[in-house]
Amino acid sequence: MSNDNVPERIKQADSRLKYITSANDRLEAVGEQMTEDWVQLSKLIEYYESQWGADMERYPHAHYGVLSEDGVWNEMGRFYEALKEIRDVSTRIVREYEGEEAGEA
Repeated sequence: MSNDNVPERIKQADSRLKYITSANDRLEAVGEQMTEDWVQLSKLIEYYESQWGADMERYPHAHYGVLSEDGVWNEMGRFYEALKEIRDVSTRIVREYEGEEAGEA
């Protein structure tokens, strides 16, 4: 049987398999990437909570994003919100995968 005679459902399923294979390749690296991102952010938070204020006063005209009024704070918030979104989406998908209703606790 040639590929021309194959039902559309097989072609669609094959396309989905290729997609999810690529997605799994990306997802397998997410944990390691998030860990490294957290290491970098935690060091930035440490700086923000210690020397940042003094540096901002001492170098008011330095052109570094880290010395901006809201730069570090905003990125800390973005990271936190992204993690919560990842948690929520992951929890929902795991529940669906395991056959539970999305609303059940």
